Amino acid sequence: MMGEYLPDGGSAKELEMIDVVKHITEDFPPTLYMTSSHDFLKEQAPILGKKLLECNVPHAFRFYGSAKNPLYHVFHCDMRLKDAYECNRDECEYFRSFLPQ
Repeated sequence: MMGEYLPDGGSAKELEMIDVVKHITEDFPPTLYMTSSHDFLKEQAPILGKKLLECNVPHAFRFYGSAKNPLYHVFHCDMRLKDAYECNRDECEYFRSFLPQ
C-alpha cells in the first residue's frame, strides 16, 4: 500500500523513508493523529498509535465521519465542511495544551 503512489512501487530505500512508524522514537514530538471513515489510510491509525504508546510519546487520536457522512483522506482541507472546522479546531486545541500558560 505504501508504495502504491511511487514510480514502480518504490525502491526499498523509498519505502523505508516513507514508513513513519520506523522513525518514531522517544524523542518524537507530541502527536495528534486523525483519520476518517473513507480515508484510504485509516487502517494505519492503530499501527501508529501502538508505536506512539510503546515510545511513550504524548498523543491523541480522532476519527471523523461515518457511513452516512463519508469523509475522505484530506477532508480537513475543505474549510466549507463543518467536520473540517472541527478537526482543525481539535488539532489546535491539542497543540495549545503543550504551550506554557
